[in-house]
Amino acid sequence: MEGEGPERIELQGLREAVILASGILGPRVIAVRSVRLSDTAALIALLEKEVRRQEWVIERHNRLTRLARLDHDLTIVLQGIVPILVDDPFYPVAGRELLRYGWSLQHMARSIFGPDHPLYDAAGLVGRFLRRHARHQHKGTRGAAWLAGNIMEVRDRVSALKTFDVQFPKVKGDAGGAAGDDDDGAEFPEEDNGADGSEDEEDQERSRGFQESTVPYGITHYTIF
Repeated sequence: MEGEGPERIELQGLREAVILASGILGPRVIAVRSVRLSDTAALIALLEKEVRRQEWVIERHNRLTRLARLDHDLTIVLQGIVPILVDDPFYPVAGRELLRYGWSLQHMARSIFGPDHPLYDAAGLVGRFLRRHARHQHKGTRGAAWLAGNIMEVRDRVSALKTFDVQFPKVKGDAGGAAGDDDDGAEFPEEDNGADGSEDEEDQERSRGFQESTVPYGITHYTIF
């Protein structure tokens, strides 16, 4: 009707976005409800094409962008750092980078939806696992055989996190959304404690309120209690 704004459409994931983009004409407000982490960059590219072509508006665009950054960091670990440590388990630069990304993954996940979202729990577990590996390498508390085996587990856990299905929580005023505005609400500050990796992370992992279950390569899920 005249005077009404563009229709608001909620979508679940990249596949649904492809169907929408091919079958809908004209301005729309798009609210992403879920996306697989590794699909985020492709989803953004598809939606931004429709922003230019059909004047679509993407709600929570900044949160999608930060999700894509998180996936980029996981790709750097998976394709850049892990192969170096497979070839040389004691390579010190790669170990330091693994420690750094172990912290940045957790911090980035927190900045997107806050500490109460399942993504933070999943990224936190993977981040702690990366930091523990880096700490053992740096301190020399594990030998070459352990490091060589454990870096394969690092690979598997990072690969699994890339398949994480991210659910967007509903927030107050979700039914609205101003065109082009940063409607993401307040950002969650990144944590600034323990960045030297000095805490007893193995004890923290045992005390966390979730259980990890792993099956062959690339499939890991987390159950929140």
